[in-house]
Amino acid sequence: MKNLQSDLSSVVRLNIGGKKFCTTTDTLTQREPDSMLAAMFSGRHTLCQDSDKAIAICCYY
Repeated sequence: MKNLQSDLSSVVRLNIGGKKFCTTTDTLTQREPDSMLAAMFSGRHTLCQDSDKAIAICCYY
């Protein structure tokens, strides 16, 4: 059985254009390993957090 604590520690809260989402670092880095999200959450970059400690991702369209 997986360790629930380790599962919870990999949960990431995102603020994407003002909408809040929750996912895991595994989803962001392993599903599409060559994606921009995988690069952002690889640990090589500093990420900005909003006032709720969610990772802020700005979307411009």
